[in-house]
Amino acid sequence: MILLENHGALTLGPDLLTAYHRMETLEHTANIVSKAIQLGNLGVLPEEERDRLMALRDKFNLQGKITTCDATPMSSESYPKINTEQLSFNSSTKISDEQIKKITEDVIAKFRK
Repeated sequence: MILLENHGALTLGPDLLTAYHRMETLEHTANIVSKAIQLGNLGVLPEEERDRLMALRDKFNLQGKITTCDATPMSSESYPKINTEQLSFNSSTKISDEQIKKITEDVIAKFRK
């Protein structure tokens, strides 16, 4: 999932259905966080509590996908910089599949750094 400043979110996946489900998960999570903020009860679990819960999960042999998130804010200087000049075009300009592939590869390469 990629959050685009002032533009919303973008989800990726090996297929359209996976990307769709990731977007649904993101929207559901954002809704929960928004309501928690309104209630004044938003906090991040301390590492010790997270570790205790993960140990209980192992103890009871609970299956399922585990997703974790680093809650440390990212500074704007560490965001990947993408050359937007190559994206500029007017409505009559057609972008070839090769150009789309090149732009996609450039974006993915920036996020891997």
